[in-house]
Amino acid sequence: MVDKNPIVYDIILPDFVAKIMDLPFGYTMNIKGDAGTGKSTFAMEVCMQNLDRAALVFVSTRANLQDLQTQYTAFVQKMGQAKIKDLDTLGMTEDKLKLLNVDTDKLLNIFFDFEKIIKDINAKPNQKIIVVIDSIEKMITAIKKREPLTTDVLVYETLISYARKFSLKLFIIAETSQKSQTDYLVDGIVTLYRDIQTVPDRILRTMEVQKLRNIVIDQQVILFTLYQGRFRAIPYLKPRLALLSADQKVKTMYDLMVRNQLSQMFFVNLFQAKKIYTEITSDSNEVLILWHVIFVVVALLNKISVVYMPPADMNVGRFLKALKTAFGEDLLRKYFKVGFFPSPKTPEWMPEYMLTSQSDDILEEFRVARPALESLRKVSGMRGNLVIMPLDSIFIKYNHDTLPGFFQNLQREGILVDEDCLLATNLLTKEMDPLHVRFAESFSSRILFTMRGIQVAKTQVMYWVKLPRPAYALVPTMNEKAIFTIDKLDIMPIM
Repeated sequence: MVDKNPIVYDIILPDFVAKIMDLPFGYTMNIKGDAGTGKSTFAMEVCMQNLDRAALVFVSTRANLQDLQTQYTAFVQKMGQAKIKDLDTLGMTEDKLKLLNVDTDKLLNIFFDFEKIIKDINAKPNQKIIVVIDSIEKMITAIKKREPLTTDVLVYETLISYARKFSLKLFIIAETSQKSQTDYLVDGIVTLYRDIQTVPDRILRTMEVQKLRNIVIDQQVILFTLYQGRFRAIPYLKPRLALLSADQKVKTMYDLMVRNQLSQMFFVNLFQAKKIYTEITSDSNEVLILWHVIFVVVALLNKISVVYMPPADMNVGRFLKALKTAFGEDLLRKYFKVGFFPSPKTPEWMPEYMLTSQSDDILEEFRVARPALESLRKVSGMRGNLVIMPLDSIFIKYNHDTLPGFFQNLQREGILVDEDCLLATNLLTKEMDPLHVRFAESFSSRILFTMRGIQVAKTQVMYWVKLPRPAYALVPTMNEKAIFTIDKLDIMPIM
């Protein structure tokens, strides 16, 4: 369904680019990365997004301009071929973009004439000047052929001195992701990666910020694609939504999902996987609980029965109160079970949709709950139950010896049937019990679908879902006027 309604990415640059442009002084940034990671595309996008506010010089060390025009068609079309210049046509003062083709014979003159080129830029008063050098290695190599004693540091220092003198926004592309002796000289460093291991059928790229002097950022790692040859950063969800209390999570997700049929149907279709394993790399259960809330809310909106084992640190009382407010007591009694909890001193207080603990054996707990699961199954919108189980909580609460073969036994005894969807979630920590690791791996090796979450430096929460065809990112868009709400929650294909 999502494939038939493709979402077109917006052209989005990281927030730090605009902050660099707003600085009243010169700024130098290294754009690092191995071949094919998107360095040139990123630099060109910076130019294209600042056409109305900056004068631009793009110094290319490619062998010929035809290669550049073939590889970056959108860039050339945006600028117009009349504005693309090589070194032989130095009539650059009237052109907003000056694209120079630099070869080894002429590069030294270009380097010595750098100041003249900057002075000749026909910049308006208070207009910024962007200079891109693609790439610095070829420039340094050419200079060293003429002046063997020239060092990398000297070339960098010379370029940076021009950036300071003329208040340039200087972007220097380096053809490596390795650390360098020149890193301390520049103001900012970003490294681009082409992550071909995590999403084999789609190219998922990341930009990691190593250094940004005088710039405050929300994201240390930025997810992006080069869909249709343009740089497209994927928006991120700030952690404050994940850190909301359980009842606030429910209200936010309910308000969001109740009017978002596209995202609802994505999750409903995902339930057909029958076995889903989610893995969150984090030191906190809060992100994991956010996933649980999304699944519970979507299922109940579509009258799909839910059997939920909450994590130990979840405030179940507030969670159930929020569900009751959103869906009503009658719907919860019909479509929802949560447990397993110790028997209270006053059993009459406990709602009938709360399951009490009967054993220290997780399999026995489900055996006792079999009639309740069968009753839910009869009314469920998919004739099966969505069973949500946090593996880390189960592993801590129940004896290790009961876990091997647990899921096989659930199916063998008919406690879980083919119509059910089992969502097993796991929280990865830096130090984990080896038995826990082996148990989680034994289950994940038999899954049909894999879902993985990424939380980077507690500033970004981004999820991708690997399905048999494309990969998808769950992309929330924050509402800038309201601290704890988001405008949209979309599933976007990662190209």
